[in-house]
Amino acid sequence: MSNPFHSVTEFAFLNLIPPTTLQNRKLIEGFLNAAEAQSSWSGYPLHFFFSSNNPRPHEEASPSGDRNTGEVPVSTMIYIVSGWASAQAHNEWIASPKNQEILKFFGDAGMMSVGGVVHLDINFAGLSFEECDAVVWRKIGSGGGGVSQAVQEVGSGDDGSAQDARLLWSHRGRAVDDGVEDEYELCAYSEGGLRDSGEGYTVMCKWKLE
Repeated sequence: MSNPFHSVTEFAFLNLIPPTTLQNRKLIEGFLNAAEAQSSWSGYPLHFFFSSNNPRPHEEASPSGDRNTGEVPVSTMIYIVSGWASAQAHNEWIASPKNQEILKFFGDAGMMSVGGVVHLDINFAGLSFEECDAVVWRKIGSGGGGVSQAVQEVGSGDDGSAQDARLLWSHRGRAVDDGVEDEYELCAYSEGGLRDSGEGYTVMCKWKLE
């Protein structure tokens, strides 16, 4: 159960459907419209991130922005981090005609599909994204405290030397959704060198919609 005295953090996973890329104008405009509508409803801003097996996802699109030109298929996941007064408040938005209209827009266009969403017992109002350039997330066990060793190593090179990326904050929270017992760790980093991914955790980079 979430703390009744603070907001919860929405953590949504969206699958980008090829040949759509992050540069697709229709995709960007759709998310800009969705962000405005959801924020007006919830009172909280939306922050977008992505992870990809393409090391330069912004540089390998065709001039039209519709198809990746590399030979290796690109798999891209989009993430939304936002806040709600409660999981129930988000569920009410999900069922609303406006949100259903937004989902239909993306579904009809065949640009992305919803991979899942969890609501974490993390006070979203206490998270700062002003300097955030990337967030490392992972599911964790029930024991232990502090920042995990795996996450600490994300900000270091293979030889253990420090990189430019600076840890801004680290929070753990259990999912408050019915029937879900997962616990997540979210760690925000400033701009700098980070390894893309590793066993047990994923680095998601900030997606600046413009």
